Amino acid sequence: MGTNVSLSQSRGSFPLSHADGADIQHGSVNDNRQNMRQWFVVILPFVFLWGSLISQLSAEWRVNPQYSHGWVVPLLCLSSIISRWQRGSAGSVASNPGFALPPSNALITFLFGLLAVLWLPTRLVQEANPEWRMISWLLAFEVIGLTLATIWLRSGPARAAQFAFPILFFLVAVPWPTIVEAPLIQLLTRICAALTVEVAGCLGIPAVQHANIIEVATGSVGIDEACSGIRSFQSTLMIALFLGDLYFLTLWRRIALAPLGFLLALFFNVCRTSFLTWVAAKKGVAALSKYHDPAGVAIMIACLISLWLLALLMSGRSSNPPPPVRPIRFSGAPSQPLRRLAFGLLLWVVASGAAVELWYRMHEWRLPRSVSWSLNWPRANPSFSETPVGEKAMTLLRYDQAVSASWREPDGTGWYMIYLRWLPGRVAAHLANLHTPNVCLTAAGHAVESLPDLVYLPVHGLKLPFREYILNDGGEPAYVFYCLWEDRAQSQFFKTEMLTYDSRLSGVLAGQRNCGQRSLEVLIHGVRDIKEAEGALVRELNNLVQVGTTAEAKL
Repeated sequence: MGTNVSLSQSRGSFPLSHADGADIQHGSVNDNRQNMRQWFVVILPFVFLWGSLISQLSAEWRVNPQYSHGWVVPLLCLSSIISRWQRGSAGSVASNPGFALPPSNALITFLFGLLAVLWLPTRLVQEANPEWRMISWLLAFEVIGLTLATIWLRSGPARAAQFAFPILFFLVAVPWPTIVEAPLIQLLTRICAALTVEVAGCLGIPAVQHANIIEVATGSVGIDEACSGIRSFQSTLMIALFLGDLYFLTLWRRIALAPLGFLLALFFNVCRTSFLTWVAAKKGVAALSKYHDPAGVAIMIACLISLWLLALLMSGRSSNPPPPVRPIRFSGAPSQPLRRLAFGLLLWVVASGAAVELWYRMHEWRLPRSVSWSLNWPRANPSFSETPVGEKAMTLLRYDQAVSASWREPDGTGWYMIYLRWLPGRVAAHLANLHTPNVCLTAAGHAVESLPDLVYLPVHGLKLPFREYILNDGGEPAYVFYCLWEDRAQSQFFKTEMLTYDSRLSGVLAGQRNCGQRSLEVLIHGVRDIKEAEGALVRELNNLVQVGTTAEAKL
């Protein structure tokens, strides 16, 4: 008996062998891999949600210079999240793996479920109206709400509050609703124009304001959206919020920094428009193109540097010290309720995408196959000249391809064509209906007579639908033809249609999304009447149009 006890004690005193240590290390590695796989499942639905939101907003960031700052917002959010992760918090925040400690968790769980359910109808409407700003805001609120609710349920309200700012900060990249943005642009434009006239008077330059136009002796200077200060205002708002967080400003100083940034943006934009007005008065209106963009870049840089110095000055007087460094660490695998919640969200998001696709495909399977046609532009014509399409047209119409060109034929007729192409699913099908000559030419100050009937002109076996207009500004009349072609349509017919809630939602209920569109606007001068213009157009299109080509347009 004594020998056995002694032997047992002796064995207990032996150190671990290399094999035992390897087994423990191998088990630890396996545990880490298992934990990483479980955390991957938890994070995956949120990667998909945030990716979908950024994809939705990137179309606006790409075509609208007013929101081009949106590209840097995800990076700033990520930087702020990493900073908070490294610093942790002053107090310990316990994990809440059971979702049952605070009574408020039941409400947060309910909100989580509600936001998840709303993802399906929001995606359904988005598919037919991808550029609708209300949809962008709904998607942003749902993604942000689901993210904060998950942090709350996993780690409690203190941790959710800690990461609330960098997550909510993403909202500065969401385009403002038109009902807010349009009146603000008009107000800023008129304020900027009025202040510019006052500055011009102080400089001894006679100037008169006509709405957003400043008239000087050599011509007129227009104050557009860029010069109004709206771009600077939105970018300075973003920078002001970020600098307030970066320098740990107190709440009231952060609130004060935003309007101060707005005043800086307004001041520098008045400096810009005053400089351009001086250039127009001294060197002529034609000289504005040389100075317009450099002046915009200069005032933007000056505004951001001034805002940074202001934030730095406020941080030096701040009594709000940075939080102590206490890095956040996750120990072990995510809790089982958290895994179930994330996995359920992942299944719901995938199922929602499948349901949306099924809904629209059920309505599209009856549609005819797309007929592809393109234009072979007469570039060999010595008079052929391409002209760029305006930036505002790109912002408004969101087309994917555009060609604008003019030339003259040997018979003396003059031609001007604008070809636009919308790829399937990129923008709402209604959006192309906004681009019609009676709207655009009338807004440009031309006298336009719209003929009532839609005419179908034969071109290589196709019947292209055209609406006809007569442009008469007092001289020789010109004839305008406008065609809007739906790639997959039972019949080619179109009319001018304003975007309303009813028109947007009726497309959803009917399962109509954009299957691809193209428009062709043609202006002809040098013909006697509309019938001669129709004949000339048919002959020209039969020379230019190619049916069934792989390229959408020979750019």
